[in-house]
Amino acid sequence: MLATRRRSAIMASEKLALRAVRLAVLDAWEQSGN
Repeated sequence: MLATRRRSAIMASEKLALRAVRLAVLDAWEQSGN
């Protein structure tokens, strides 16, 4: 159970990281566009 819980936690943190990167890219793209 520890392995699956750790795996799900890693997946959740990866989702958060991807979301943060996507937001940062969109922010920079909008700033450069405007």
